[in-house]
Amino acid sequence: MRETNEGWHRTVRSLLRRAVKEGNLRPEMDSDEVAAMVVATLRNLTLPVASTGARGDQALRQLERWLGVGGSVRAPARKHSSN
Repeated sequence: MRETNEGWHRTVRSLLRRAVKEGNLRPEMDSDEVAAMVVATLRNLTLPVASTGARGDQALRQLERWLGVGGSVRAPARKHSSN
């Protein structure tokens, strides 16, 4: 399991570094620390208790705020039919 976690950490860290280079994330961000936070959040969301209800949503919103991307990727508003 440790090798899997380390692999995910390296992958996420690489993606974060690329996002910083492309100007999508703040350059002062420590990609190693953020990668640890992202992997931990995603791992914990796979647990049955944490992945249900508002707790999982709250964790993802907090992660978005911390990364500075909250609100930048949103699904379009749905139009409600009057039927």
